[in-house]
Amino acid sequence: MKFTKLYHPEISQGKINFIDSLLKRQIPNDQLLEQTYIPLTIRPDSPIQLFYRTLWCDVYLRRKVSVLYPDNNTVWERTDLFNEDPPENEYLVYMSISECIQYINEVTPPALKKDIPQNIQSIESIYKLMHFFLFEETNPKQIAYYTTAFYKIFRFQIFDTNWTPDFKKISFIREKMKTYDMENYGTMVVSVEASIKPISEILKIEDKKSLNGNYTQLTFHVDTDDDIKLLYRFLDENHFRICNLYCDENIGFFVSAYTNNLSYDARCFIHSIYSEIMR
Repeated sequence: MKFTKLYHPEISQGKINFIDSLLKRQIPNDQLLEQTYIPLTIRPDSPIQLFYRTLWCDVYLRRKVSVLYPDNNTVWERTDLFNEDPPENEYLVYMSISECIQYINEVTPPALKKDIPQNIQSIESIYKLMHFFLFEETNPKQIAYYTTAFYKIFRFQIFDTNWTPDFKKISFIREKMKTYDMENYGTMVVSVEASIKPISEILKIEDKKSLNGNYTQLTFHVDTDDDIKLLYRFLDENHFRICNLYCDENIGFFVSAYTNNLSYDARCFIHSIYSEIMR
């Protein structure tokens, strides 16, 4: 993973002063620190890392922001941080102050841990420490250590989600799709697991409409990095929320995701799969 730029929090000076006073006096306020973010742009080693970070933030932390896809201008413009054109293949990560403190505790040598309370008495001091660990270290072994710790603390690595997809169902769909050219969807396949509307209505794409208010849960299967990246963009652009993941190097990557507004583009993708397997 390559770290490309660290940004100061987008908050008022009054809020900064308040948080600084809490940090200096070591008064706990986990809720406030969890909801205050230091943005970071990254270039991940694998798009799978983005999925696990997003799942961790959305499902486990119930956070409103996790990872944003800057190449999607609509998403990128949600923040005032960026006046330049969106960088290519970069993603915006919101690191909470509480996560940053946890990371600083993780990478600080045991002999220096006693000094941590004195070294994190302001948002600016936390920002400077994060900048040092992620950008200023030059020793390759230390860089590798700091990066590995980053994966661990910020959940950019695979972890068990206690979910087993319906392999038989996905295998059946993929078997049917072997000779089918998916054009803009690579080798992605999808299975409709649940929906308010019947599948027959989802497949009637002639109306060219989104199904607003229609809760739909899907399972996606991809088996190449290019298709994993394609899927991440697809879910982001069509407003899906990730609810579970399963990764096996032998059989591929599975994503369970849902939306309450099934877009026309998503309906077209489902139609392209189901129209083929229902022949």
